[in-house]
Amino acid sequence: MRQLFPACDDHADIGAIYRPPSSERGLWRTNMVATVNGAVEFGGVSRPISSSADRQVFRVIRTYADAVVIGRGNALAEGYAALPRPMAPEVAMGGRDTAPRLVVVARSLDGLAAAPLAASTEQVIIATSRSKEEEAEALARSFEVEPAFVFIGNEELEARQLRAALDGLGLRNVVCEGGPTLLGILLANQAIDEICLTVTPMVAPSHHGGPFGPGGNFGLFRLELASLLEEEGTLLYRYRLVADEH
Repeated sequence: MRQLFPACDDHADIGAIYRPPSSERGLWRTNMVATVNGAVEFGGVSRPISSSADRQVFRVIRTYADAVVIGRGNALAEGYAALPRPMAPEVAMGGRDTAPRLVVVARSLDGLAAAPLAASTEQVIIATSRSKEEEAEALARSFEVEPAFVFIGNEELEARQLRAALDGLGLRNVVCEGGPTLLGILLANQAIDEICLTVTPMVAPSHHGGPFGPGGNFGLFRLELASLLEEEGTLLYRYRLVADEH
């Protein structure tokens, strides 16, 4: 894999490029894959539009994460369950040798009882609103390991509080893997520091309005290109959000 920006290098140091900076605030980043025309899935899942370069960087980013955050719809569609421990090559880059925590953000708890993650042998964190407390108590009984619930907001889950809640659990370096609706909400609430986007050399039907959804929930955000990698036509962008000066 070669680096095209900020400097050209035929042998990119992926570990150094994606290693989060040392900061008490931590780093929240998104990691999504899309085709050239912006499709984020094919047949309901992202794997068909992925590539070997995308999967390699995906593993590196997870290695540095305290938690992986996903929306309920994404958890069901992609069949999330217990997250695997990092592989030796990624750990050797300086990442963690234990699996990150899995956090499911859910406005609705429907479908979770029958999802693969209910059989996970690792505790799942479910973030939802306080209005779901009774449902959550019933849902907990269907899990192999009782999930940890984080209640945010009264009637609706409040995205602004999610980062603070996870920070309180010691989960500061976080990767958000989708879906587009959740990423759009987090972006609109300025909970994201960095956007990692892989563009693979494919075209597919697009039904979700791109990696961040249709875009109706947020305005204009300025980005700064932090790095750009390439392998066999796959482009791997890493952007930082630029603070609003006004």
